[in-house]
Amino acid sequence: MCRETFRKKKMIYHGTRWYTSADCIWHKSIKVGKNVPIKASYPSLETFFVRILNVKVATLEFVLGELTSASITSDTEEEWRAHRLLLLDVGAMVTDDCNAKSLRHIVDALRKKQFLPCRRREDEKMLCATDDDFYIADSKRYKESFAGKLYMLDYSYQELTTLHGLLGLVGVAYRYLSENVEVTTTEGNSVLSPSLTDQFQECAYALSWLVMPPVCRIY
Repeated sequence: MCRETFRKKKMIYHGTRWYTSADCIWHKSIKVGKNVPIKASYPSLETFFVRILNVKVATLEFVLGELTSASITSDTEEEWRAHRLLLLDVGAMVTDDCNAKSLRHIVDALRKKQFLPCRRREDEKMLCATDDDFYIADSKRYKESFAGKLYMLDYSYQELTTLHGLLGLVGVAYRYLSENVEVTTTEGNSVLSPSLTDQFQECAYALSWLVMPPVCRIY
């Protein structure tokens, strides 16, 4: 009786509004789809909300499922920022969940959805699916070099630490710019120096003893 009453009537106060138990999820911050996280408002009442009222717990499987099925809106900067923060929360959950790889059935569906926030310029952004043409700037140098030229995941290289598990899970880790950019150094009007070449070769030989295992060394 109590459970049904809370499910049908708005009797849970959170923020500035009232909600039914069906509107809520048990988590501190993750807001995915139309679900409202209430744990921060009632931190000591987990037994009441989860066991008695049957409020949904925001497990990784639940959040990925909601992210796959929910309609993602990012028209305003506020919506864009909220979605960015959501993926950071999801990334942290993937890192903490040792069973994340077992959710392949959900991940395969998520890969087809446009859910990755990317920018080419400040006023030019879009949500990308994993097969769309975008890259991940994993260094400040690369981000500055390709700004305005490529769509890049809209996260700083510091934030990528949190997202790395999620990016690997959905199969886009190969899009890191460090994996796709070849750095070359050139010098105009250069002249070959035999003595300097000999010095470099001697250094390279010495370094090879440090990096190669004993079985690879040629005596």
